[in-house]
Amino acid sequence: MKDPRTIAYDLCCQVMLDHAYANLALKNGLYGLDDQDKALITAIVYTTLRYQPQTRARWITKIAKAPKPKVAVLLDMAITQLVHLDKLPAYAVVDESVKLAKRRFPEASGLVNAVLRQIATEPKDSPVGANALETQAFAYALPTWIYALWVKQLGESTAQELAQALLEEAELCVRINPLRIDSKVILNDPRVRRGALAPWAVYGDINWLSTEWFKNGQVIIQDEASQLVAQFTGALPHQRVLDLCSAPGSKSTAMAAMMANNGSILACDVSPARLKLVDQQAARLGVTNLSTQVMDGTTVHEQGYEPFDVVLVDAPCSGLGVIRHKPDIKLHVTPKVLDELVILQRKLLDAASQVVKEGGTLVYSTCTINTKENQSQVQSFLKRHPEYELVEERRILPQEVGTDGFYMAKLCRLGVNVVE
Repeated sequence: MKDPRTIAYDLCCQVMLDHAYANLALKNGLYGLDDQDKALITAIVYTTLRYQPQTRARWITKIAKAPKPKVAVLLDMAITQLVHLDKLPAYAVVDESVKLAKRRFPEASGLVNAVLRQIATEPKDSPVGANALETQAFAYALPTWIYALWVKQLGESTAQELAQALLEEAELCVRINPLRIDSKVILNDPRVRRGALAPWAVYGDINWLSTEWFKNGQVIIQDEASQLVAQFTGALPHQRVLDLCSAPGSKSTAMAAMMANNGSILACDVSPARLKLVDQQAARLGVTNLSTQVMDGTTVHEQGYEPFDVVLVDAPCSGLGVIRHKPDIKLHVTPKVLDELVILQRKLLDAASQVVKEGGTLVYSTCTINTKENQSQVQSFLKRHPEYELVEERRILPQEVGTDGFYMAKLCRLGVNVVE
């Protein structure tokens, strides 16, 4: 059987080189292991992903020629352990990493040994970049272009607060499911405290996954800012609701709870596999007013639906607001990806706008912090669609109350659709 560090290395390669999702890779890779090994592997993988931009800067200038990608991942992982997981003895990290190099790519084992031994003796201060901006980006373990984007859009002080917040461990938040339990039962537990934003959001020094509440579908893990999106829709029991990009279903099922299982929710997604997650979650939580349909959201106006009271477009986005939970995002998102997402978001909004009834509500939300995908996207939509007006918009930054970063805008349809 592989040792924990070898498993961690293989998982890092899957995420960093093959673009696997970290949470799914870990779920599959940890199967059958004991709790101690699971904890060690999880810590190594997530810490490696979280600090990779900073870690790569520590060693890349120490070598004359860039190594093969898998050697680079091994250096990233080993140096992360040396610098950020200091409960692991440095000699053990170096020894195990060199042994792994000898097994996988013996021609590079000397390089790995030399670099790690040098790093092990150096101060753990963050690397210095080519300029002040790059140095700050390294300090927050961010690609320079992301940090520069935030400095430009938010100002240096707020950008620094944001970047620091995204380096910190996120406290687990759950949503009480009133379809399965009276919320007072959970709120009366002395270990539990209410959230600051959403009515069913709670925190506590509890292993939620092992509780009967979780096992019985009485609570669901969901970030508080994400919960607020459902509240933002104002969905009511008698209404017809469309969730255009619904998978994995946390917002759809939250709206179902708001509606007390009355009215109807049509939950759509372009991915059949991800849409199955919506069905599974609905069944676990006791949701009965929800149906699902595989659909490309940009074609929703061609499906012949009667207009809906509420349409939620929780759009695909760059995900910069959820880096705490998904640090692999910052390794794969690029400026080009952002531009492509803006185009997709625009198409989704234009299509969705045509299936909202007059007087109805269109809610647009993302889990990113990027004006181009958020405020500017909505302002552009309003210019194209004078039949809509902005009722309310809200941006939530992680440093405010410890949630993920989110943006949401509520729009009301006033009259006949007009598209330029």
